[in-house]
Parts: sequence; structure tokens; C-alpha cells
Amino acid sequence: MSNVSGQEKFLQLNCRLIENQTVQNIEKLKPDIEALFRCRVIIKEHADRGIFTLVVLLNEELSSYEMSIDALNKYNAVGEFFIGESLMGALSAKWNFQTNFFWVAGMSGAGKSVKIKNILAQLAQISQYDLGFDYTTMFLTSSSKIADFIEFEKAGAFIASGINSQLKVFEYVLKELERRERLFYELQVENIKEYNEKHLHAPLKQIVLLADEYENTRNGLDKKQSDYAERLLLNILNIGRSSGCVVIIGTQSALKGAVGIVADKLTVKFSGYNESNVLRKLSPAIASYYQTLKKEPQGVFSIIHLI
Repeated sequence: MSNVSGQEKFLQLNCRLIENQTVQNIEKLKPDIEALFRCRVIIKEHADRGIFTLVVLLNEELSSYEMSIDALNKYNAVGEFFIGESLMGALSAKWNFQTNFFWVAGMSGAGKSVKIKNILAQLAQISQYDLGFDYTTMFLTSSSKIADFIEFEKAGAFIASGINSQLKVFEYVLKELERRERLFYELQVENIKEYNEKHLHAPLKQIVLLADEYENTRNGLDKKQSDYAERLLLNILNIGRSSGCVVIIGTQSALKGAVGIVADKLTVKFSGYNESNVLRKLSPAIASYYQTLKKEPQGVFSIIHLI
């Protein structure tokens, strides 16, 4: 083995062939290698015939399209958040009640809407009312279609579609969070958790804000309005953790601007494999591999930052 490199999404090993081995022989061993690593791998031959690169894809998961509410509740009832299935088996994590940011990216057909609905359903189920955690107050917005989430309206969610309506919801949510910040200051508590511990008879509910097709929102506005939308969302993110707001951003491309910087640093990111733009930070070899996955079943995601 010559050297090892990588990042959160992959591990890259440059390996030297020994004796009479060929890359074709290694390819035949690929199922055994994947079983050993319990991850999908890429094998790439070098111009130097004696060397090949082995890339191990990390944090890969497949969102189930048949996951029932009861199956999700098996995890949610004990404070676990179900993430998806992988070669390593079922992926779940202990829910962090300070988690406040989800980023779900993928082109049309990647399974983005299903992933978001999976998150929304689990947030409702993972609520612990006796401890002051209630994620059932939902504002679901999209710059275009919102039909994918219409079933949540029957459960009490506020639904808004169109760029102007989306901005109005951002404004409303920010005003409510700022009101809570002032309330916390007056009562000398640091966050919603401390407030609810002292007011179990009338706790504040957490707010769930979905900004779907957010890149379309920014692209559909002039620069002044686009910057305004960016400031609204950034302010919501900045105080949302302490004031009780979970933000879910859905987009078909890599986020740009200030919110994109936040997306690079916070909480949980689901990147659909059929969106090469989302995964553009990878090496050319891996980016090319992802493009070959366009015919993969929907719902294949790379996940960064377990909860």
C-alpha cells in the first residue's frame, strides 16, 4: 500500500499489485472486499500497471420506500432516529434534541422528497412531550410544488408554496424566534429546554421549518431580495438551536452563499448520488463514479454528520 487519503465521504487507498496479480483479478474479489469493509468500493486501474486505487465509500445509505410509521416508531419511541439501510445494516442514531439543521440534496428522482417526509414523520414521533419536546408545529414551504407534503397538512402542518409565500413564512418564524429570545432574556433562561423545564404546564413547542427547492428561491429573486432571503434563513439558523427551531433545506444542487457555508458545518446532510453537482468536492474519479449511479434505485444517499 502506497498511501491513504480521504475525507468524510470516502477513503482512498493506493495499492501495489504483488506477484502475478492484475486489476482484473482484484475486480473479481470486489464482492469479498465490500463484505469485508461493509461498504461499497471502487477499483480504479492506474497507468502504472503495478498500482491500483481502492476507494471505500463511507456513510452510504438507502432510504426505504416501504418504511412504515410503526417501523419508524420502533426507533423513535426509544429516542433513536432511523437514518436508512446500508451494507452495514440499519443505520440509526441517538436523537440529539439540540439538532437543528438537515440538508437534503438530490435531483428530481433522487428520493429527496421521500427522505424529507421520513424526517418529518420521525420528528413528530420522536417528540417527548413530558420533557418539553414537541416537533408537531410544522411550516412546510416550497418555492414551487408542495404537493409531496400535502398529507402533513391533514395533521396540522402549515403549507405554503411560491417564493413570496415562502419568504413570508421565513419572516413569521424569525419573529417568533426573536420573541422567544426576548422572553428567555426576561426570565433569565438560556434556551427553550431551560424554559420548558420551568413551565411544564405550558411549554413552548419546537418549530419545524422546511425550505424546499431553496436554490430555486434564491435564483428566482433579484440580488437584493435573494440576499434578504439569505439573511432571514441565516438568522433563523443562528437562533434556532436555542429558541427551538429545526430547519430542513431541500435543494437540487449544492448550496451557495452564506447558507451553503452553514450547510457545510452543521448537523446532518443527505446527498443524493445522482446529483454530481452536490458531490462536486470529490475527486474526478469518484465524481465520475457517482454519475454512473444515475440508473441506481431512488433513495441512495451519502450521509455526513450522524446526529
